[in-house]
Amino acid sequence: MLRIQHVDIECFRNFQNIGFEIGNKITVISGQNGVGKSNLISLIASGSGVSRKAYFGSNFQPEFYDFFNIDPTEDYGEYKIFLRYGEKDNNSNNIIKRLSFKDDSKTNRGIRVIPRTSNKGLVNIGLREAEALGRDKFGIGGAARVPIPTIYLSISRLYPLGERKETVNVKLLNKSDKLYQTEAHIKFREWYNAVIPGCIKENGALSVVEKKTSARASLHMEMINTPTLSQSIGQDNIGNIISALVDIYIFSKQEKYEGAIICIDEIEVSLHPDTQIRLLCLMDKLASELNIQFIVSTHSLTILKEMLRKQKRCYQDYSVVYLKNPSLPIVTAQKSYELLKADLLGHTTCDRPKPKMYFEDEIGKHLFEMLVDSLYYQYEIIHSGDVLQ
Repeated sequence: MLRIQHVDIECFRNFQNIGFEIGNKITVISGQNGVGKSNLISLIASGSGVSRKAYFGSNFQPEFYDFFNIDPTEDYGEYKIFLRYGEKDNNSNNIIKRLSFKDDSKTNRGIRVIPRTSNKGLVNIGLREAEALGRDKFGIGGAARVPIPTIYLSISRLYPLGERKETVNVKLLNKSDKLYQTEAHIKFREWYNAVIPGCIKENGALSVVEKKTSARASLHMEMINTPTLSQSIGQDNIGNIISALVDIYIFSKQEKYEGAIICIDEIEVSLHPDTQIRLLCLMDKLASELNIQFIVSTHSLTILKEMLRKQKRCYQDYSVVYLKNPSLPIVTAQKSYELLKADLLGHTTCDRPKPKMYFEDEIGKHLFEMLVDSLYYQYEIIHSGDVLQ
């Protein structure tokens, strides 16, 4: 199956010449406000998709113009964003898509993204030959998306239902509804309760919640002592995420299903740290069971700390992308929790906990101090001004 492997941005607004790997399971993109995380995740979601109807959205191919705007005054013809897709554990068999922009304002679609096959990085292969290889190997046309069902959950999914109840439609489903036949209610209850234990009633009724401000509807099941329109933003956030998982679960029952991509903006909004960890565990489990790649943005130190631990254990499956400097974003190579925490909190330096050292004698202590002094001296010569790794 194909999956996204790498993102390379030569030029897009403030982004200039940055690149990063996408994990096989979960990729977290973080950084200060205004660095471009949300735009970046939506761009990634624009390279893939299929036109089949989703249960809780129009289809499985999100459009960038539905969430963000490219102004006609921008020099969007010069934007160069490249996405590499390939087969797992096979770096030689891949296809590159350049996200180009086309002005379709006359059809009321604004300036939209067109993922065009590229020959970037292919030695002695022209553009037409690259397009032919894409069609022959993967059946993907020169201006077609990579056929991976894709969902993008924007921040518009989040607002208190009770405060805007006039914009919310809750539709109670009959037991004869096809969603019951697909076991959507069983999966929704199981996965929701895995993240917020004991929240959904055992035999709770199934509903669909539609919001005028969101392109996607969501599932809802009766909660213990919490009416539908009285649930918190955090509970609603989990409901939207679980609904996307159920959408992919239903799609996975089709014969040709091989995997999916789910992109989530600000995944941690209104979630308790323990809930964040439980959600990550569920995503990790379903990444394996349903072949889902998750690409999410976050400011959560809880999620960053857990993801750094996972990345250290298996960098192929987990990736932490931390963007610094909003005016000219860069991907930081230093990925210690202390450094990322310091940047998120606006600190120029970070304090590492000082370990206690014990030595058998004065000679051992003196030798250790000499080695440390030598290491610092060599590091300052090679990496002037950088932080010791």
